Amino acid sequence: MASDALFLGNLPWDVCPEVVSKAIRDACEAHGRVEAVRVAQFGTGRHRRRRRDLGKLHHGHAHVRFSNEKDAGKAYKGLHGNLEIPSPRGMSQVVVEMAVKPPERPPTEEEVKRQEAQDLALQMQREHNRRQRKRRIGRHWEQVEAVVEKIEEPGGIHAVNAYADPMKLGLDPNKTRVDWSALPATCDPQVGGGLGAEDGCETIRSRRKREQTEGFARILDKLTSGRSGLRIVDFGCGSGNMTLPLAYLFPNHQFVAVDMKKKSIELLEAKAREAGIKNVQGRVGMIERYEDALDIGLALHACGNATDHALRKAMQNLAAFVVSPCCVGKLKYSLKGGSSFSESWREYEDWDKALKQRKSVLESRPPPVLEELQHPASSWMQSCLTEEEFEVLASYADFHAEARPIQQLCKLNVEIDRAKGAKEAGYFSCIVKLTGEESYPKNDCIIGVHPNSAAFTDWICAEEMLR
Repeated sequence: MASDALFLGNLPWDVCPEVVSKAIRDACEAHGRVEAVRVAQFGTGRHRRRRRDLGKLHHGHAHVRFSNEKDAGKAYKGLHGNLEIPSPRGMSQVVVEMAVKPPERPPTEEEVKRQEAQDLALQMQREHNRRQRKRRIGRHWEQVEAVVEKIEEPGGIHAVNAYADPMKLGLDPNKTRVDWSALPATCDPQVGGGLGAEDGCETIRSRRKREQTEGFARILDKLTSGRSGLRIVDFGCGSGNMTLPLAYLFPNHQFVAVDMKKKSIELLEAKAREAGIKNVQGRVGMIERYEDALDIGLALHACGNATDHALRKAMQNLAAFVVSPCCVGKLKYSLKGGSSFSESWREYEDWDKALKQRKSVLESRPPPVLEELQHPASSWMQSCLTEEEFEVLASYADFHAEARPIQQLCKLNVEIDRAKGAKEAGYFSCIVKLTGEESYPKNDCIIGVHPNSAAFTDWICAEEMLR
């Protein structure tokens, strides 16, 4: 039976799926136009990871779809018995077969009705959720507005004036710092990070991640100018979509990638090996558990008080920091004595085990083992708001692109509080827009450098940094 797709088996499971996908695409495009390459990865249900799959990065097989059946046939003739992919264990002979196209049949009337009912129910639920959010904001609108008006300058209703001018700091958000075509595939969030489309094309997520990485790279250029051997720690690194390109761009510095999820660190280390990057070290654990030295602390979208823990670790070492916070509403967890992901649990491993064992994650909170975070962070904000009022401010600081201006002010005031807390600790600090996308809610970036920091430069003394 003719088919426009190929099945590839016996793929090296110890090579990350992004690298395997690129090798397959390169081989297939010599025979025809490739529409998509899909390497089977672990998921849920029948695709879940079993005990025999421990240590494997994917299932070991893939499907390649061509633009037409003729190209698929040419690729089959050219690659059948002739395709090998290198791996740490040597060359793997790939099995290439024509994919069997399932017989097409029109959906039954019952299936059509069921799908229409599901689509309608989903649409109604989304509209209901949207109305509920608007009602919730409307009910407390006057309370939130009153809280914002109590905050003194540079915050309050005039908080937008607190942004530093990135152009005066030499941080032009429209200037590209990274040549993505020159980076290894595993260092590109659009390809190796899995944020791009199946065919490797750009998506909103991959474009934003690239722009955010470029923003951090511009700032690191300033902080590392004329220096080498600095220890740069990326807190909440995930699978390394920002850590790896930065480590590649700054090979004279040592990067430490910290994340509470073991699988994320394993994937990061696998991608680093594939790219030949030697200056990255993975570390599994909570941010607040990090005890080693550092010269620069980074945190891109570390949720809630994870950003505050990253700031604390940097300031304890008099290290420079560059953080772009998100999910400010999750500060409610630390306001109740919890962690960055739960108001009841302090260690991610314990929380993860409880979920797997189907135990309630709302059991009695374990006794605190670390120093509690303080909110508000600065004495300036403490003189303006009580802890209860600050909780109201933080709860309305999570917003999307179409949010009301008051919600944007709430988030910006929380970031000013963090920057002020650093200034009170002797830091030069400022807030800038990380990228040129004004409406994106996760675009604020706080920069701070202590005069005794290894990354201190005259650039920090610019007027914009003292605002």
